[in-house]
Amino acid sequence: MLKKRKLFIYFLIIGIFASPLFLSCLPTNVYADFESDFNDIIVKNGLQKVNFGLEVMNIDSQTIIYSRNSEALFMPASNVKILTSLTALTVLGADYTFNTEIFYDDTNLFIKGYGNPDLKLSDIIELTDIIADYGIIAINDIVYDNSYFNEEECGKGWVNEPRASLVAPRVSAISLNKNHISILIKQGKLGKKISLYPKTNYFTVLDSTKADEMGLTINLKSTDDKNYIIIKGDSSASGEFTRNVDNPAAYMTTILKEMLEKKGITITGKVTRGIVKDSCKNICTHSSNPLLYLIYYMNKNSDNFYAEHILKAVGAKGGTPPGSFEKGTNEVYKLLKGIGLSKDEIRIFDGSGLSRYNLISPHGLVKVLASAISEWGIRNEFISSLPIAGVDGTLKHRLRTSECKGNVRAKTGTMLSVSSLAGYAYTQNKNLIIFSIMMDNYVLDTPKIKQAEDKIIELIIKNF
Repeated sequence: MLKKRKLFIYFLIIGIFASPLFLSCLPTNVYADFESDFNDIIVKNGLQKVNFGLEVMNIDSQTIIYSRNSEALFMPASNVKILTSLTALTVLGADYTFNTEIFYDDTNLFIKGYGNPDLKLSDIIELTDIIADYGIIAINDIVYDNSYFNEEECGKGWVNEPRASLVAPRVSAISLNKNHISILIKQGKLGKKISLYPKTNYFTVLDSTKADEMGLTINLKSTDDKNYIIIKGDSSASGEFTRNVDNPAAYMTTILKEMLEKKGITITGKVTRGIVKDSCKNICTHSSNPLLYLIYYMNKNSDNFYAEHILKAVGAKGGTPPGSFEKGTNEVYKLLKGIGLSKDEIRIFDGSGLSRYNLISPHGLVKVLASAISEWGIRNEFISSLPIAGVDGTLKHRLRTSECKGNVRAKTGTMLSVSSLAGYAYTQNKNLIIFSIMMDNYVLDTPKIKQAEDKIIELIIKNF
């Protein structure tokens, strides 16, 4: 399966670079009426009071062909993933894998994680099969070692999201199913049934719903040794609800323990935290898909969970373990310094763009994207990961006109009162351009902002 995925990405890259988007460009012609049409878009979409910035560069001539407020700093939202991708490909390499290791000391079982964001329940099942086949019939404690990352699960500047929000991930060196738990509530003839996925005794469900209540709230609460899912509200409510899990390493290890017990392995001790001892024997190692694949998924889907785990891994590899947000962003700064961007021009606190402390200018992003396309070592991997207008990812349902579809590859960014779009486009004048559109501190509805972005891209493609 892994080889098939590698081949898929390889042929995708070849297809992209054979497409018109990456053919040679003709000299740039800037139409005189662009400014007038651009201002019409601003007025018709009510953007006069929006904090707005735009820069467009012709790659062939390496010249800025349009700029408006492009030196100003904006919150980039998920455009930060551009920086995370390029830094990770540089520091870790496209073939880098995230390992999860199992050790045994003839008494205790140890699991050590290195931040795999893609570990799924099927992988845990595979690990339990290997452990059982190894011949282990009895275990005292199961010890999880999540020391490869520091204990900071959430980034600075993240809005205090409830666990109901899946936008803000919980970052850990040991994770499972993006550190989510799903609560399924079904109403039937025999009454209400509440089940969990993955099925586990890690949580105790407390159902306090009543017939005369309105709405439904589901909260997670943890004490020193107990974890609860507390359900309140309308007792007739049903549906599937997903929540973030605190202490993901303990959660994942508990599920591993329960699966081993189903295999007939006797476990007399408990799930506990610790460090793998030098005397432990390595039983097996599970490796993730290569970083190339993970970045492809991250950028196409704008996945925050992948981004933060990749950033911490960058920090651990570029510096020393444990990986942290700070160490990861320090590696980003090193990369940006190499292309002439200083800390006075940019501020980054995380890998996903969730932090509202992040700041960069359209000019800065254009500079980064220009550097990316000139770096043969990583440009194929990076550009292939960007959503394609009207085709896939977060741009699948945007920019679907004949001029734009397939001719724009860009990273989207969206938060409350923040919108951004940056990437590459092939224009009707057969020019390859880089663009960055950034907006923040507005009160307009997001769909209206996105429509305006699309109109601007259409105008750029028609005129440059």
